[in-house]
Amino acid sequence: MTGTTNSNRAAVRTNGSLARSGRRGFRTLAAAGGAVLFAIACGSGGDQADGEVSVSTGADNALIAVLDIATDESDIVVEVTSDETEPRTISSTSDGDNHLLKVVGLRAETTYQFNVSTAGGAELGSPMEHTTGALPEGAPSVEIIDAVESGESSVDGITFFGEVATGGRNTDTAADPNGPTYWGIDSAGEVVWYLANSDAPNNPVIRDLGGGEILVFQGDSVDRMTVAGDLISSFDLSGVRGWHHDVRLMPDGGVVLLGRENQEIDGTATAGDTIVRLDADGSTIFEWSSFEHLDTTRFPGELAREESRSGDLDWSHGNAVFFDEPRNEFLVSFRNQNWIVAVDADSGDINWIAGDDVAVSSDFDAEFLELTEGTWTSGQHAALRTADGDLVVYDNRNETGGAENNSRGVVYSIDEEAGTATQVTEVIAPKFTESLGDIDVLADDHLLVTAGGPG
Repeated sequence: MTGTTNSNRAAVRTNGSLARSGRRGFRTLAAAGGAVLFAIACGSGGDQADGEVSVSTGADNALIAVLDIATDESDIVVEVTSDETEPRTISSTSDGDNHLLKVVGLRAETTYQFNVSTAGGAELGSPMEHTTGALPEGAPSVEIIDAVESGESSVDGITFFGEVATGGRNTDTAADPNGPTYWGIDSAGEVVWYLANSDAPNNPVIRDLGGGEILVFQGDSVDRMTVAGDLISSFDLSGVRGWHHDVRLMPDGGVVLLGRENQEIDGTATAGDTIVRLDADGSTIFEWSSFEHLDTTRFPGELAREESRSGDLDWSHGNAVFFDEPRNEFLVSFRNQNWIVAVDADSGDINWIAGDDVAVSSDFDAEFLELTEGTWTSGQHAALRTADGDLVVYDNRNETGGAENNSRGVVYSIDEEAGTATQVTEVIAPKFTESLGDIDVLADDHLLVTAGGPG
């Protein structure tokens, strides 16, 4: 696994390039591997002569081109070219007498040529030109400040992110309170995607699901949709108390996310977290309480003693959840405990805790992994596990001398049988970031490290 670094507020390493936001903060990112362009089949087209091709702009998105191709050929190939981008090829299969495709991943105000042919190479219709529209008001400004050298490894794709406007959504300080929240940039830092009519909360989350699908927090729901904006399924979150920070798609088509809970501990109002799993029908089938499973007497540092927005002590501050399917467990990052906790997805038992055991009850001694090399995280975000079982974390280092020791991306090798963890990779950020942050594993095992802010 190769590390990559980033710089300045909300900087991202995307597909081998270092990018920087010009104005506002970025939240969770999801790096999409594969071709920059997506072609989403969207039903039947209009009445056209055999071999005729037409192209139009998406109904509510200036960066989407809709191709209507009349042919009884079941398999076709579309070559997409422009003077500013590398040629791309899209394949489509249809059982009907036409192909209707939404092409996603185009740059704004750019003229593209679409050449359509059969799988055997015979041309269909005449080449079509289409010029995309302008970006919506308030689109983020991204600057490449350190591109990779020719020949170095780079992952092609779109980097999605949710934008956090200063002051939150729907305020006078937002760039466009009614504009898109979710955006995507290509490897050159150009905006090539946005989700029109998005209604995201103050901490928006977007997850790339592969195959041209995404998972996003909206105003009162979490929606599974295509990158073209077509809804696949939606989960009403009105029954999940205080849902926040993170969500993941489950293998059964349901979701797992974090919720909030409150309790008095020794006479002090305290905020904790829940893990909530909804099945494909939206019914709650699993719920886990931090108050019931963690040490409520442990306040390891100033973060755990800070007041939350509700005025309660922000004791646990869960900020990431990840389902590790091979081991059937949930990983949760509890930022204010400086812990990543592995929870059995059936029983709710704690399988292990990655983090220091300072000021913790002896009842939890057996649950801690022994760190054989490296250092544990502090105030961390974005815990996940790779296919090889490595634990990958964005470590803010709030309570480990962060002002002197910059934030980092860090990877641990986990041996459950031995009960040990070994730090194997560390990527130092150019600065200390006291909040936010993310880390993703790209298709070539490079790391996309996203520094938060301020700091």
